[in-house]
Amino acid sequence: MARPRLYKEGEILKLMVQGIEYSTPPIPHKSKIKGSHLKAEDQVWYRDEEYLTWDWNIDPKEGELWYKRPSKGQVEWYEQEIYRINNGEWVMINGVPTFFNKYCYFFHNWFVLLIEQTYPVYKDTSLDYFTFFVICEDDPMCLGDCGIKGRRVGLSSMSSSVKLQIGLIEDNTLQGLVSKTGVDAQEMYFMVKNGLENLPLFIVPELNKVNDSEIHIARPAKKISINNKTINADKGKNNRINWLDTADNAYDGRNIRHVTVDEASKWVKNNVQKCLSAIAETLVVGASVSGHVSLFSTVNKGDKGGDNFRAIWDGSDHISGKKDMFGRTATKMKRFFISGDRGFMGYIGKYGESIVGEPTKQQTHWMATNKNPKTGKLYCPNSLIGARQYHEESRKMYINDPEEYDEYVRKYPFEWQEVFKGANNVCCFDLEALNNQIEVIERELIEKGKKENGRRVSFCKEHENASASFVDDSAGFWYLLDLPKEPNMKVTINGVKCPNNTGYGVAGLDPIASVKVTVDKGSDACIMIHSRFNALDPENSGMPVAMFIGRPKTKKMFHEQLYWGLEYYGIRLLGESAPMDWIDYAVDNRLCSPQDFIKKIGYLITTMRSNKKEDYGASPQSKDISEQHLTEMIEYSQYDMKKIRFIRLLRDMLKFDPKERTVFDACMAWGYALIGLKDRYVKVAEVKKIKKFVEIKHSKSYY
Repeated sequence: MARPRLYKEGEILKLMVQGIEYSTPPIPHKSKIKGSHLKAEDQVWYRDEEYLTWDWNIDPKEGELWYKRPSKGQVEWYEQEIYRINNGEWVMINGVPTFFNKYCYFFHNWFVLLIEQTYPVYKDTSLDYFTFFVICEDDPMCLGDCGIKGRRVGLSSMSSSVKLQIGLIEDNTLQGLVSKTGVDAQEMYFMVKNGLENLPLFIVPELNKVNDSEIHIARPAKKISINNKTINADKGKNNRINWLDTADNAYDGRNIRHVTVDEASKWVKNNVQKCLSAIAETLVVGASVSGHVSLFSTVNKGDKGGDNFRAIWDGSDHISGKKDMFGRTATKMKRFFISGDRGFMGYIGKYGESIVGEPTKQQTHWMATNKNPKTGKLYCPNSLIGARQYHEESRKMYINDPEEYDEYVRKYPFEWQEVFKGANNVCCFDLEALNNQIEVIERELIEKGKKENGRRVSFCKEHENASASFVDDSAGFWYLLDLPKEPNMKVTINGVKCPNNTGYGVAGLDPIASVKVTVDKGSDACIMIHSRFNALDPENSGMPVAMFIGRPKTKKMFHEQLYWGLEYYGIRLLGESAPMDWIDYAVDNRLCSPQDFIKKIGYLITTMRSNKKEDYGASPQSKDISEQHLTEMIEYSQYDMKKIRFIRLLRDMLKFDPKERTVFDACMAWGYALIGLKDRYVKVAEVKKIKKFVEIKHSKSYY
């Protein structure tokens, strides 16, 4: 077993938070790190409840307060606590020094949740958010944070805690709350009010007004001076926290310290973009940022507020979005994403870690024994799996209902792109026919005990110049429903290898990102082979007959499987032209020609650009190609839905969104194959004519 890392006093930890490097304060001496006296396996977050052993109001009748006759150690503890509220605290979590900044510390130690009436359970997602909040707040050019998150992460409570803490430790501030409705804004305000009402006596400030619409903090709780002899004569704080009804110009013209825009993607009657624009003006004085806005939400359908939020989200991209000379995004905000399988109650480990993938033995034991103290029931329904698999299984329940499926995905997304791809929520295909075919294929697969139709194989070659063949492979990426009568039909024209069975059909390709090694995240690569219609065998032709789906370990493996499959079937391919590594591979291996006048030969199909130049592949940016891509799929499915036997393709069709089409790998590949069928296939005799023409006009080899 590997030794745990040793951390040094004064060391600064470098963390990546939402694509931004964050440096912690220097690690203090071990004695000043909470929990350092415990064994690593016992180092968890816990509230310091030592304050409960002391009286904080000795004689209420006479009004004599605790600082007149403090108990031993009481004043010292109090001063340390005030420091922690203002500066944060270092905590040991399973052997790792972990910095809880002031917002994170106050939330977990002092903020009582409105519904549960308990202190928050520590989760790594709350630490991530508060760290990101400070990153944004420390950036002198940043107006705030814009977020997408899964349900029940607790961001509303966290943002409410921030407001209460600012009201306690800062002076002359106005903080606000707006939401999709006034009722929702007031509900969040009650979170702040509840947190205030549950503070211990020694923190409770002097209040000028507290009602159902505003909190006005007049003075702070009285504090002992450093020499423990006199009481500080603090000036009035004059801090107000309130909520406003939903309006495009909420808080317009007021100087705001912190405003929360809750449920930002669910505004229907009002435009959240206009509201944010008005709020942004209140957060700056000249060129100086004086306030902070927190805008977050689970995402609604596009026509139910999602589209307006999408514009804010796109304009807050601090990683790959457009930025000005000061590094500011279009909204002057930074954005964060908390996936639905993180911070999901039931799949939180002993140390607050999100259990996303397969749990360890220790995590399984924890989940199998961790119970809700109020109900006595286990938090976790299945301790043998992680949160990702839990949500994947839950999604399957709605697979035949696009409305419900998309709604669940928006509540618990794995990637932020998912929340927008079903925004308009209209199935492009005949929903009844599609669901019927899915039901037929699912029943068929259950009877066979398989997850996908077709013979599962991998293509192979004995050596570079050998013919392609295949072997049965339970881990293969290819699924074959039909085979060519004569495999490996090919010719070579002036050094270019060409398929010679193009009358059989065409392949379509949706490639993967252009990197040497694939990664776990991201969409799959897909190759779909679609046979041409044969009137002599109408029921078994003119249909998807082979599919490659998945992400091989390396790009080399992917390219070999792609072209060995094409070679075996003797057909051509139309694929998405970005990225171009699959085209480069074909050129390097003489599977197509870079010479413009003979691009019609080889394994790749060309498309005509606006400049009349032919290039390999289909441009994903072309509006015309996108329209034809969808049209071909719709027209085919109207008459031949029953010929589609790949369940992956059928499920992609169920969710397919023309505005976010690139994430539907099987549909993308199939649509390109259907377009490719428009390409005139070249017969053997015509190939010989092309070869003769090339040899006469250009006697030298092109390679």
